[in-house]
Amino acid sequence: MKAFHSFIHNIPFKRKLMLFSLLLSIGPVLIVGFSSSYITARTMQAEVNAHHASALNQMQFQMNNLIKSLHITSIRLATNLSLEKSVLLGPSIDNLNQTLEVSEAIRREMSLSTFKFNVSLVYPQNSYVYTTATEANKLSGAQARELVAQSKPLYNSAFMVLPDPDRNREDLLLFRPVPLATSYTEGILVLHVSVHELVKFLTALSESTESKIFIVDSSGSVIVSRDTRDIGTRLNLYPAGAPADSVLSEALPRHYNLDGTDYTVSSQSSQFADWSYIIVTPSKALTQRSDSIRAITWTIVAGIAALWVLVALFGSHRLYFPIARILQKSLASVAPGSAQPTGDGLKALDSFIETMVSTNRELKQELHDQSPYLQMSLLQQLLLGEMSEAQIADKIARFRLPIKGTLFCVAIVAVDQHKRFIHKYKERDRTLIHYAMRKMIEELCGDEFSCLTTVSQPGSIAVLIGVEPGGGGEANRLPRRLDDIRLRVSEYYQFTVSVAASSFRHGYTSIHEGYQEAQNLLRRRLTLGPDSTILDGAEEGEGRLRSPNYSELQKSIVTHVIHGNLEEAEAQLSELIDGLPENIRSAEAATGAIAYLLGELDYMLHRLECKLDDVLEADAYKELYAQTTIQEVRDWLAGTVFPAVKRRLDAAAVTRQERLVQQVLHYLGEQAEANISLQLVAEEFRISPSHLSRMFKEQTGKTFSDYLLEHRMHRAKEWLTHTSMPIKDIADQLSYTNVTNFTRAYKQFFGTSPGKYRSRTLSE
Repeated sequence: MKAFHSFIHNIPFKRKLMLFSLLLSIGPVLIVGFSSSYITARTMQAEVNAHHASALNQMQFQMNNLIKSLHITSIRLATNLSLEKSVLLGPSIDNLNQTLEVSEAIRREMSLSTFKFNVSLVYPQNSYVYTTATEANKLSGAQARELVAQSKPLYNSAFMVLPDPDRNREDLLLFRPVPLATSYTEGILVLHVSVHELVKFLTALSESTESKIFIVDSSGSVIVSRDTRDIGTRLNLYPAGAPADSVLSEALPRHYNLDGTDYTVSSQSSQFADWSYIIVTPSKALTQRSDSIRAITWTIVAGIAALWVLVALFGSHRLYFPIARILQKSLASVAPGSAQPTGDGLKALDSFIETMVSTNRELKQELHDQSPYLQMSLLQQLLLGEMSEAQIADKIARFRLPIKGTLFCVAIVAVDQHKRFIHKYKERDRTLIHYAMRKMIEELCGDEFSCLTTVSQPGSIAVLIGVEPGGGGEANRLPRRLDDIRLRVSEYYQFTVSVAASSFRHGYTSIHEGYQEAQNLLRRRLTLGPDSTILDGAEEGEGRLRSPNYSELQKSIVTHVIHGNLEEAEAQLSELIDGLPENIRSAEAATGAIAYLLGELDYMLHRLECKLDDVLEADAYKELYAQTTIQEVRDWLAGTVFPAVKRRLDAAAVTRQERLVQQVLHYLGEQAEANISLQLVAEEFRISPSHLSRMFKEQTGKTFSDYLLEHRMHRAKEWLTHTSMPIKDIADQLSYTNVTNFTRAYKQFFGTSPGKYRSRTLSE
């Protein structure tokens, strides 16, 4: 130590300055060079590893999207009406049009897909297979049923069958039942994805030719690989003692040596299927970039050019700084705390802006599409009183609802013959009628009032009418508009409506009270009759039966019904009901009078060891209170109650054969529009077709087929006369396979075609 101090002390000052200059110059450069080499190598290695992981994620993402796309396509095909109908009808020459529709539906789905696949539609009951696959990849019906039996899917769940070269099966198969609600009993839809297509798809996901890419199942068998020879084999990457069914992402080693070459193994389990994605890459290829960077770094450290490299790096960083700041702020506004993306910042920023614009456009379109439903939903909440004044004002301003004014009235437009309306029009037809009536009401009221409508229940439309105070004339203008609504409905539709309107009230929260008032007013239809405009202010007393003959008349009606004299009972019922409006003003009192009649009838039936509720198979009093007009009460008593009682009392005299044929006739009346036959009806009633045919002929004088044809033709004639339903829809409703068959049958029965009959009816 003393010698070193002596050596330093003895060196001249000039030499000492040079030594210190060299030390200060070379020392930091060596430290920076070593640190830079080490940090740069580690960073590049981390980037390579991240790229490797990104490749796995991308592979999984793309493959998952492919499988999801196949599932979505299979669901669309399985729920396609043409495929469902074809499976139910079965393949035949008679169903050629249906087969063409199936082919067109499959072709359309194949053309929309970005990935090539083939489709097979298996008809298990006919052992027939419609397929777009080649002869080499064609799947027979027996093979399809065998694969379904082997896979044992849970009810109607979809499943995939992997390629199996040993069994000469090179396609990835996706199975799904048709119709979707069945469990592979009616039809089987199979999507074929060729292994070669999967290989091309897998090859396109990675540009590296040194890496080996595998997609394997849980047992380690290769599903897809760049080398088709590997497909179906089992990977030999397991460590010693690993079970054959172990999870690959946990059992595979990180490094693997084969023939003296080290490989790095990366794997990731699929989140969508029971698969694993594996990339096997030579370790040298992964470290090549870091080794090169280390060599370049030391080369730069060896020369003065390192200074310019630092300057260049610093300068480029400063030039890029504004872009980085903008991108960072954009990401922070969407996802606070998210890391800045690597790569080209300008492209990332452009992609971000484009995504925001597209999302905004989609949200605007969705809001526009949902606006009518939002309006109806909000009006329902207003009618039910579920929101405060502030909440209502906020919703109206946010969704720009056409509700103006501070005085509000609620009107209810209700179909008079409600049961007939529900029975005559199916749900789809009722929806169209409701929509048309709402638009008509809004047009009639929109000129003078702020108007918003909604369907409160089938056959009933609630109308919210708003005005500003001080305008005057509402009491005169509103009744005229309500009368216009009734007249317009009766003009354009084959039914009438009654309109009940509340008085005008102030504020949004009063709308609920107005709705309740309108509902109460609507009950006056029972005494006022159908096609009425009911406003607040019409006095309605409780009323009593002022005629002393009503009690005797009710008992006389019951006596006639018990003895089977329905004509006399109906005549006296008309006398009773016709006198109710003159003697009773209250709807409750009128209903009570009819309830007394039912009580007398129930009492008489009790004496005959029978109950009225058993005869009607329903609660008689609930049925009574469900009627909305006096006419409905009359029709219900004369058309349902009295005949039901007579049938029950006459049951002892009716033979089993007569009852059975009557049940068949009732069944045909309910199911005439379905695709039924003598065989199906015989199975429904558990008798032989020949026995049913003989009984039907004896009781009705007509054969089964002649009666069914006559019933359907008269149903078609009624639709042609009273509706604007297209002839094709009528043919479909009556279960004809096409319009031609329906037209031929109609012309043979009536002597003229459906189109000519409708034209002649309209001209008259």
